[in-house]
Amino acid sequence: MSSPEVVRRYAKALVLAAGATGEEARVGADLGAIAECLEMTPPLGELLRNPAIPSEAKGRVLEDCFKVRVAPLTWNFLQLLAGKKREALLTAIAGEYARVMDEKEGRVRVGLAAAQPLNEPEREAMKRRLSEALKKNVQLETTVEPELLAGIVLRVGDRLIDGSARGRLDRIREELMQAADTTT
Repeated sequence: MSSPEVVRRYAKALVLAAGATGEEARVGADLGAIAECLEMTPPLGELLRNPAIPSEAKGRVLEDCFKVRVAPLTWNFLQLLAGKKREALLTAIAGEYARVMDEKEGRVRVGLAAAQPLNEPEREAMKRRLSEALKKNVQLETTVEPELLAGIVLRVGDRLIDGSARGRLDRIREELMQAADTTT
């Protein structure tokens, strides 16, 4: 079984277990905090991904870092991962858990990059239009990227919609390059 399949199975199983105990939100928050901690502390992530370090040692590190900070279900899940030597998948499982919960609750996360900051009415209007178009509750995550020059770039799942001036200029350049290649 490939890693993406394993990640998906663990995440779906954890969503089911958390749903049975009414802890879906708490477990999701725990996993998000753990993933953030692993991202912000590279040596910890490297330790968990290192196959040369025994699982028992990784389990002790997880216990020291997280046992008293997470829900019992989350802690049991961390122990399960350590016992199955799957600690390296923790960040990916956290991301998949969030994706499964979004799907279950009819949410979609949309990344919006804009050349200039959007004010609150613009953000709300964009969120409303996207919600109508996608027929889902949109969680809008905005960033400012001045290199776009003007316009916006949307990311919905694995789809990218580039409405920026930079993107348009790049497409024009490609068309001109292709036209120049065909005439020579």
